Amino acid sequence: MSLSSDEEWDEAGGVLERMISTLMSTKPTSKNKKDLKVALDCLQEAKSALTRLGVYSDEFDSTIYHY
Repeated sequence: MSLSSDEEWDEAGGVLERMISTLMSTKPTSKNKKDLKVALDCLQEAKSALTRLGVYSDEFDSTIYHY
């Protein structure tokens, strides 16, 4: 998959945001608690890194993807 436009990056950022919110709403079990934390930490770090890289459009607002 190749992302070449701001709109495509914004859409991918929305998917990333949904993944984060889904993981945050997942009730951990004793078996998956550690892996769930690792996955959430990695996705949040990816979100921060992509924001710092400036790949999203000026209109991108990750908060709208929580609804």
